[in-house]
Amino acid sequence: MNQFCQKISPVLLFMLLTIPLFADLPDPLRVACIPNLYPVSFLNEEGKPDGAFPLIIDEVARLNDFSIEWSVGSWAENMEKVKEGDIDLMIALVFTQERDTFLDYGHEYVLSTWSQLFQTEEGLIESILDTEGKRIGMVLGDQNARGFVDLAESFNIHYQAVMFDSFNQIYESLESGEIDAGVFYNLYSLSQPELIPTSIIYQPTHAYFAIPEGADKQILGLIDQSLNNWKADENSIYYKKVVKLITGETTGSIPRWLKIVFFSLIVLIFYILFWSWLLKRQVHQRTAALLNAQEDYRSTFTEADVGIFHVNSEGMFLRVNPGFCINLGYTEQALLKMNFADVLLSDDVIRDEKLFEDIVDNRHNSYRTELRYLSKKKEILWGHLNLTAVRSSNGELRYLVGISEDITARKTAENMIKDLQNRYHGIFDNSYQMTAIYDEFGRILDINETMKKVVRIDDSLKGFEGLTPSEIEMFGVVGSLRVQEMVDDCLSTGQIIRHVIGFEETSGEFAVDVTVKPITTESGAIRYCISEAHDISDLLKLTDTLEQQVEERTRDIVSAHQKLIEAEKMASLGRLVAGIAHEINTPVGVAKTGVSFLQEQVEETLKKFKEESLTKEELSTVLTSLAELSD
Repeated sequence: MNQFCQKISPVLLFMLLTIPLFADLPDPLRVACIPNLYPVSFLNEEGKPDGAFPLIIDEVARLNDFSIEWSVGSWAENMEKVKEGDIDLMIALVFTQERDTFLDYGHEYVLSTWSQLFQTEEGLIESILDTEGKRIGMVLGDQNARGFVDLAESFNIHYQAVMFDSFNQIYESLESGEIDAGVFYNLYSLSQPELIPTSIIYQPTHAYFAIPEGADKQILGLIDQSLNNWKADENSIYYKKVVKLITGETTGSIPRWLKIVFFSLIVLIFYILFWSWLLKRQVHQRTAALLNAQEDYRSTFTEADVGIFHVNSEGMFLRVNPGFCINLGYTEQALLKMNFADVLLSDDVIRDEKLFEDIVDNRHNSYRTELRYLSKKKEILWGHLNLTAVRSSNGELRYLVGISEDITARKTAENMIKDLQNRYHGIFDNSYQMTAIYDEFGRILDINETMKKVVRIDDSLKGFEGLTPSEIEMFGVVGSLRVQEMVDDCLSTGQIIRHVIGFEETSGEFAVDVTVKPITTESGAIRYCISEAHDISDLLKLTDTLEQQVEERTRDIVSAHQKLIEAEKMASLGRLVAGIAHEINTPVGVAKTGVSFLQEQVEETLKKFKEESLTKEELSTVLTSLAELSD
């Protein structure tokens, strides 16, 4: 009788559980369906939900006479609906502590699965170490992805995670070569035989049905009881459809669930052995890497040209490298007895103390600064210091490491450049000439103070750099255009261009003499050009005045010259008249003398004639004299 009761009790219990006694069971029951999770959940050729979980819940609904309303969407979308209470039953969930806060799981799992890394190129990834630097595709929020993240972190593997919304997107990216490998659940490869499994297998687990936390657990009770009964019966729908869908095999004498458990144990053992081998290999690799790192550190510390030192929280030197000793002129033994502040210039010690205290007190982890050292020879040396705290895992300060680069030569060069710049600006801004510098595109780089005053650049044009002469109307509208043409010609030809430009201002007319010169590099390329201009308005006015004075003086000279010519003419005429008069006076005088003599002879002869005392000889003498005078 007891044996009969024991045999009949499960049957009666099953009959009682399968009788639709749950009047408050939701009808229709809202069930999640994930269309791209083959063979766990997918849509068949007719567009209806299919797969391990849909098959089971369909059969439970048929036996218990309730309907199903499918919520087809991605895994993430259905999870959100569960949280919001829009779904009564979620499928294909593995247990996690996080999910247990808002879900209630069934007690019977539907299938066993594990996470695995797949690739499409044979031999690309053979172990977890080969994922270093690779692009790995994962589904956002997926438990398989989280397991891989934990696995990679345990080996300190650095990879590039590429997140997707579904496993199908990962597969498409693998096919296109956008990623190197993808994280899948192991059953996904049944739908994509092109995927090549790797040896990276981890996180074996079971998949369950689940409902929102606090919901009525009657549906889970129905599912658990049905699964329990079906797993005990090799002819049930669980083995005929669900297991066959997952494995493609028929049942044997051994229960399928036992095979799965056995296979899972084998996989787990293989995983443990593989993990142990990887750990040993990792230990050997990390040990060798540590030794190499120590040697590299020793070489870097001792052979570096820059100064490297360690100090404690009080600033006392713990270690110094040869480079630091050479820079300051101290021996290593001498520095190890000194404080960091002892080698700094007093003005910089005060500024550095606050930064140093911030690192010691963990307000900052590092700082960079430029400071001045005082060498053993009392020489001031400039250094660029990078000071960083080294702390233990609990945050306690171990020491501070400083890297100091000697920048004395750079500082000297900077001071020289600054001095040259000051000299340049002193000459540039105080030049009496209006000077402007243009870049290789003819845009203004700088204008000296003389030009600013002449062209009246006000505060609104402080940003004249980058403008052209015409844009700031340097010498009026027309004059500025002319300067622009000169600059363009100079840049294109490389020749010196010079012109006089006139323009009008409210205060009058102006004229400037403008010269544009190219400035070239050592290779002959034109780097920029300089325009120099000086005001020649007063010079032009003076020139006009001089020209007027010259014209007046010329007219005076011409007039004087004409008068001089007239005077010379009169003088010549006087000399001519005097000469003529002289020439006339001589014969006239002779004639007058002759006539006077003749008159006296005639009168004397006439007197003697009257007196009748005239002789023949006297008359002959008078006649001879008259004959000679007539000649």
